[in-house]
Amino acid sequence: MPIIIQGPKQPGNDIDVYLRPLVEDLKLLWKKEGVPVWDEDNQEEFNLRALLFVTINDWPALSNLFGQSNKGYKTCTHCMDETESTYLKHCRVYMGHRRFLAANHPVQKKGKHFEHKADHRTKPKHHSGKTDLKVVFGKGPGSQPIESEDGHVAMWKNNSIFWELSYWEFLDVRHAIDVMHLTKNLCVNLLGFLGVYGKSKDTLEAHNDLKHMEQHGDLHPEPKEKGSHYLSPASYTLSKTEKESMFECLESIKVPSGYSMNIKQIISTKEKKFTNLKSHDYHVLMTQLLPVVIRGILPDNVRATITNLCAFMNAISQKVIDPDRLEALQNDVVQCLVSFELIFPPSFFNIMTHLLCHLVKKIGILGPVYLHNIFPFESYMGVLKKYVRNRARPEASIAKGYGTEEVIEFCVEFIEELRPIGVPESRHEGRLRGKRTLGRKAIMTVDNNLFRKVHFTVLQQSSLVAPYIEEHLALVRARNIVFYVKDMSSKGKKGRGPDEPKRNVVLPGKRKIVGVEDKTDENYDQLDGQPPFTVTIDPSILLSNEDTPYSRSDHKEGTIVRRKYVRSTVTADVLP
Repeated sequence: MPIIIQGPKQPGNDIDVYLRPLVEDLKLLWKKEGVPVWDEDNQEEFNLRALLFVTINDWPALSNLFGQSNKGYKTCTHCMDETESTYLKHCRVYMGHRRFLAANHPVQKKGKHFEHKADHRTKPKHHSGKTDLKVVFGKGPGSQPIESEDGHVAMWKNNSIFWELSYWEFLDVRHAIDVMHLTKNLCVNLLGFLGVYGKSKDTLEAHNDLKHMEQHGDLHPEPKEKGSHYLSPASYTLSKTEKESMFECLESIKVPSGYSMNIKQIISTKEKKFTNLKSHDYHVLMTQLLPVVIRGILPDNVRATITNLCAFMNAISQKVIDPDRLEALQNDVVQCLVSFELIFPPSFFNIMTHLLCHLVKKIGILGPVYLHNIFPFESYMGVLKKYVRNRARPEASIAKGYGTEEVIEFCVEFIEELRPIGVPESRHEGRLRGKRTLGRKAIMTVDNNLFRKVHFTVLQQSSLVAPYIEEHLALVRARNIVFYVKDMSSKGKKGRGPDEPKRNVVLPGKRKIVGVEDKTDENYDQLDGQPPFTVTIDPSILLSNEDTPYSRSDHKEGTIVRRKYVRSTVTADVLP
């Protein structure tokens, strides 16, 4: 299959032309007779059969592969026709998550903050086959747009080539949700509204949307002189003191080697913002660090909601997930989304935020997230990218670089006397083979690797070495297993008590097995990676009982927004 490079000339919706060779091979592999393949281990031939189980791709590529539009009113590939979306003046939002709550949930009946309306709808039906899909393509003869029954442009763009596979319509899940990019977009969205990453998303347009929808009256923009507006502090607005506390905590973090990037390199203490975040940094923030750094800041129910979301992201990132916990995880994430509807303006709810409510369903079918995550593929794309020497011919450069590396690895594997470049030899090398010894030189036939194994076995059984082994294990645990983060909630108020926090939060590091290459025996049944933060309450119920869960009264540090006027000068031609 050819390598498809993204760019101005990428195939887009015509990707089926490039997928044709792959689909033909998949059809051949699914035939009853299969494909004859030689088994070198058993020295026999067998018939190989294979199928395409699921695809993993980012959101734009999903639109091209699935044939469904990823923009518009019906953009959710899971809700489909039942997608609830609202088109505002400045953005399109996807809300209405109360219908995903458990039956008879108290918030479903309450309409105090939801236009005084109850919501007793059921969640959208799970579409598992092509027969129950209402497919109406968006373009007809002459490329004329076709409208669906509700008057909107149809959500289908083309008929995916994968439907030619006989088993494709029977798969419960055909395209996995890209959790890596979902986590990234969710973290950017959340940090943007907190005002600590990039341009603040708590903008005048976001508050004007609230005014247009006649919601959150306390947050409507207040006109000031010279065309400026005052935006009252929302419940998620951080004060100057809270930002200082947050970044003081971040600056003090020292993570173990291999845990993540150095935290000091991704924050700006002067501007109080995150900078240069990578995909793995978003993952670490959402699963481990963010619930710790917001301790002691933000209102209690807002902090509990964000902590509950981070606990959910951490739980689905584990290598072992108890199937009995899936229902509880689904309830947790839906409660978080409903709570966010009470806290954040509508512009917070883009399609990536909405996809959170479908994650647990996918995990129940496909297994833990690490089995269908895009991290390894993105990492390998970085390897292929390094092969590109000629930007005008990236495909040829990748093919040549990949082939060259395979040849080198083959030669290194089969040339015994090859001396690796850059690896120094010990000055004691060869003494066990009779070289550099005094007296009579005798050639010993004992293999050096065998001698090392015997020596290591003797040391393990010796009681004299046991204290040193325990000391080494204690040192490894102290350095690699846990690390400490300041608990800013235990810091005394300014002018009262000590300046340093009284307590620290202990976070687990990555487990490493020193000296062991095969890690298949590692006990993954123990959920050692669970963070020391849990939320046992339902924040959506507490927030719905408040009069104004969306605004803050403990500080008045709002924002003054000034409109930027563009002056245009008009010059007239002077007639002679």
